[in-house]
Amino acid sequence: MPMYRTHAKISMPVLCIFSVVLQDIATADVEPGDNGGYYASTCAILNMLLGATAQTDNQGEVQKIATEIGAINLSVADEAFRKLIKHDADWDGAPIKAEHESKEYTPDWKAKYPFWRAAKQKLHSSPDQFKQWQEAKLSISAKHQLRQLAEQAYADYSEPTLQEFPSLKRELEERINEAVYGTKTNDDDTQTPAGSSRATVCGAADGTAGSSAGSSLKHDLLCLCGAVSGNLDKVCCADCGAQATHSWGAGTTVPTAWKPIKANCPTHAGTSVLTTANLQQAVSAFYTTISKKQSTTHKKQYVLGLLSGDGSKGCTGTSSVNGVACVIYKRQTTQGKTTVTIQWADKALKAAETADKLIKRQTTIQRLEDRLRLLNVSVGTLIHNIAEQAATTPTANKTADNTSPGQQKKSESECNAAKDNQKDCDTLKDKGCVFDSEGEKGKKCTLSEQAKKAAENAAAAGSGEGTAGTTDKCSAAQTLDDCAKIPRTIPQGKKAFCR
Repeated sequence: MPMYRTHAKISMPVLCIFSVVLQDIATADVEPGDNGGYYASTCAILNMLLGATAQTDNQGEVQKIATEIGAINLSVADEAFRKLIKHDADWDGAPIKAEHESKEYTPDWKAKYPFWRAAKQKLHSSPDQFKQWQEAKLSISAKHQLRQLAEQAYADYSEPTLQEFPSLKRELEERINEAVYGTKTNDDDTQTPAGSSRATVCGAADGTAGSSAGSSLKHDLLCLCGAVSGNLDKVCCADCGAQATHSWGAGTTVPTAWKPIKANCPTHAGTSVLTTANLQQAVSAFYTTISKKQSTTHKKQYVLGLLSGDGSKGCTGTSSVNGVACVIYKRQTTQGKTTVTIQWADKALKAAETADKLIKRQTTIQRLEDRLRLLNVSVGTLIHNIAEQAATTPTANKTADNTSPGQQKKSESECNAAKDNQKDCDTLKDKGCVFDSEGEKGKKCTLSEQAKKAAENAAAAGSGEGTAGTTDKCSAAQTLDDCAKIPRTIPQGKKAFCR
């Protein structure tokens, strides 16, 4: 729970912590629970770090959707092109390797091949899913659109962020371990920290910082909560140091003393998501906790733990007057500015920076997935539009694709879609397309003059200006004689066409 000094109201649990942590020190033995507030403040950081180790790689539907779009593109591609990509061969074994130097294939095909191979694998494993595309007979224009959508899908499929998880997770775990244990690996069961005495490693009698103070969270929590003598047990929690085997000297019983201290942290402090912002807030609260001056003389500062009496015996781990379970941190004063050295705090912030990268990665993945879903809708629209046109076009028009007036503009666009590629243009001859080598750049594949004239004739007939026209001009006739001159088949039951 964040605590701000500007708040007018503080909840009861927070008041209880402050009553333990910030109370004035009387000359008395240390009692069970006296270090509870310090324990909770430190546990908030430990919980945040350990809670971030359960990271899993979640790429969402990015590669799945991208691969399906690629498979759709392959399913409508020429058979000759499909054969260049093999579902069961890498780049060295693929036919396209020998072809990629030619002018028809871009030089980055080696980089793109894993995507197209994955698409071919999808096409191979689920042929029924793409059968409708193979039978759709898409126009050249639709195929070009599909190719562009597949290129966008490839860009998302190959997003570098998707491949960053293993290295980021390894970096996060190492940095968390460095903060918690002082090493890059989990150190729950080793006999560390070690030293000549508890006071030496945790905090000396003269107020000097412990030789290992701040080296790791594990070390400082053992100094704070581990029992040694004088019935100094349960000083942090009901199960901390509750058994004889939980007592801790300088190193001989570390695993048994550490286990209950670590295990009880989740019940004494919340677990926030590890981010730089959250950790900075927790570390700031920790520094506030240790900054209050302690001892009956009010001269000892930056101490983790409740000092007994004047604290003259240091962090010896005894419950008698002037001795206590605590950590004394090293401080330096330069030009009137005092700084405190806590190594694990710096390492924890490094871990939080890596956690931020993983969160940012997940945001990127979600954005890619959303964009690919929109691409997939665009892909689906292509086949539905074609199917709708086929269902609503009269049978007579299917044999005269480029001669109906409404088709001329569309046919010209279909020809232009092949741009300056003569090979693609030749495949459109049945649409009335011809390749004009001297034509306009980008439109050398154009509708033939014959097809244009046929369309013009059809337009004239459709407007009633030819003998095959279907639109009458009765409304323009002023007399019966004028009406009679209009050649039409006389409807049944009438004496003339216009009546």
